[in-house]
Amino acid sequence: AKTSCEIPAVFEGDPANLTCIFNEDVSVTKRNIKIVKCGHDTAGCDPDTIQNVLDCHWLDADNIHCDLKHGFELIGQVGARAVVRIIRATQNHIGRYMCEVVPSDPSQIKPCEFYLKEEKASISPEQKTDACQRNQMHASAEQETLSRNAPEGSAPLEIVDKPVEVREFLRDIHKIVSED
Repeated sequence: AKTSCEIPAVFEGDPANLTCIFNEDVSVTKRNIKIVKCGHDTAGCDPDTIQNVLDCHWLDADNIHCDLKHGFELIGQVGARAVVRIIRATQNHIGRYMCEVVPSDPSQIKPCEFYLKEEKASISPEQKTDACQRNQMHASAEQETLSRNAPEGSAPLEIVDKPVEVREFLRDIHKIVSED
């Protein structure tokens, strides 16, 4: 069996658990382990981009010492499995991870890939209609105010004292309202 890992995608800022499944119980065999991250993308494992996440070595028959990269924590004991938590997942954590019993034949290691879930805003048709109606009411009120305060003989929609985005928005709304 190969040493493998699992790490489910999470939303940015949430914790994520990387679970290593070793091909042996290292608490019995007393072999050292490590977890590495291969760069920012998931395409391969360029030796120049490898980052150590966890490096554990046995001090004696009963004591293991583990060094962890900042932002990670070891959860529980190391044995046939090891669980390392990414405390707050960010874009920097995206990539390919590998768990390894040291030394190991690279063909006996199956990497896993970590992605962030994409947050999607969902707006119901009713919310779209409500927002559109509110925007039209605001635009109509703004147009009325501008028309009332416009100097004699000036264009009916003169928007000069608003930020560019507001002016463009009001002009777009004016076009929509005028088309009805």
